[in-house]
Amino acid sequence: MLAVAWAAPTIQIRSDGLVYARGNQQNRDSDHVLTLNGQRFKVRKNDDQGVHAVVYKVVEGQWKGAYAKALVDSSEITATHAVGALYTSGTDAYGQHWAIIKPSKGIRLDRTKAFKQVQHNQQQCFALLNHAIELATSKIAAEYSRTHWLHEDPVLTNVLFDDRVTQAFLIDWGCASQPPAVPLDIKARVTNAFWGSNICGPPLAAVHRPVTQLFVAYHCPVPAYFVQHPLPLWH
Repeated sequence: MLAVAWAAPTIQIRSDGLVYARGNQQNRDSDHVLTLNGQRFKVRKNDDQGVHAVVYKVVEGQWKGAYAKALVDSSEITATHAVGALYTSGTDAYGQHWAIIKPSKGIRLDRTKAFKQVQHNQQQCFALLNHAIELATSKIAAEYSRTHWLHEDPVLTNVLFDDRVTQAFLIDWGCASQPPAVPLDIKARVTNAFWGSNICGPPLAAVHRPVTQLFVAYHCPVPAYFVQHPLPLWH
């Protein structure tokens, strides 16, 4: 999510009982009702937001804790379903596409207990970061082997971990593809994203970056939904 150098203009999200400007703090803390395919979801603006999509948390009902994500295209819905992370999807009364996504078991690396134990020791912090890179690379390859979908945006907000950093979990399949094989530079992509986060600070000379293939920097394109189906009331 953070790897894309693109910012959406301010928009208004419209759905049944869900009308407000993005970034309005008063409305961000309010509950709203989203209706999809006859189902009603009480949602609240999520604290963490992506670059392209707008994300809400389901706060009540059968799927409490799930995420309601607006501005999704068919490719993201297909990929999210393929990896087993989709509850349902649909279009609201305003023609806006939504996906209701299962919550991940993981948390951000910088919020794990393992990270908090080493964050003030740079060598240990980078050792943990490099370990996380290995876990993330293996998880991306495993998901591709299982589903034939390649996660193309392995930034720290999209690759989550358990508290001890022994498992990686992938979220946000808005930037995914189906190449004939896993690219040889996939570890380099993960390394570039993780080291670029600066969560361990600028590396000292004693800290070694993982050896990886050379790669061309990849930026997720603006989803086709934005290009072909602009939301009403852009301003």
